[in-house]
Amino acid sequence: MASPENLNLNERAFALVNQIAGSLSEEHGAGAITPSVYDSAWVSMVEKEVDGKKRWLFPESFRYILDRQALDGSWESYASETDGIVNTLAALLSLMKHRAAPHSSDGSLPSDIESRISTATVAIQKMLQAWNVKASNLCAFEVIVPAHLELLAEYGIHFEFDGKAQLMQVFQDKISRLDSDQLSGQKASTITYSLEAFLQLNFNGIRHHTALGSMYASPSSTAAYLIRTSEWDEEAERYLRRAIDTGSGKGDGSVPNVFPTTFEMLWVGFRFAIRWRRLCL
Repeated sequence: MASPENLNLNERAFALVNQIAGSLSEEHGAGAITPSVYDSAWVSMVEKEVDGKKRWLFPESFRYILDRQALDGSWESYASETDGIVNTLAALLSLMKHRAAPHSSDGSLPSDIESRISTATVAIQKMLQAWNVKASNLCAFEVIVPAHLELLAEYGIHFEFDGKAQLMQVFQDKISRLDSDQLSGQKASTITYSLEAFLQLNFNGIRHHTALGSMYASPSSTAAYLIRTSEWDEEAERYLRRAIDTGSGKGDGSVPNVFPTTFEMLWVGFRFAIRWRRLCL
């Protein structure tokens, strides 16, 4: 007979399974890994025209970005210094876009926006200068970082650092091997996961690559698609809304870098299977 301790554990296990099952959506599935500053920053930059006026579609995502800025002006790193660089670049870009479009902010622009931009600019300059480009292994960093440097340059923010020439060489090598025209066809491409890094794409010709509103289950890529396509995609908007509402942040404006994902459900099931096996021995 199971002990009271194990009965309590069983009850907790069933409660967890019920919680996971309750988060399932027939349309978008479920799954919410750790929130991503980078993806949340891109979601915060989506605007939509309503009644003839442009408005930020997800102001809660911008608030999330504001709340996550560190005292030194940067945004957090996770497993590597490159994480902090791409997070801070994307978040700084969001600050610049919001400052440039106060008509869309409805009072959400913070009074200290200038000091936030200033400290973020200083922080990313230090991070870039200390960055070992050769040692970086973040997926698609060689296209993501140059794209953000170019986008920030449009706002008059320029960065020079020791590894820039090496980065741009890696970028050119990568771009020379990519065929962005493949997106006009029906075959899926990994380019779809990082559309925000490909500034010259024809975003009006890639809608057929969406799946239940998402571009390769990537909130940042889906946000970039919505920002740059001339024909609004309601399904993509719904996808981003669900990523915010059912992600681990539960509506705080954050999104993960992949949504949905079954990793957590599989991991919980795996750990339960091991536990039950031990109890039955």
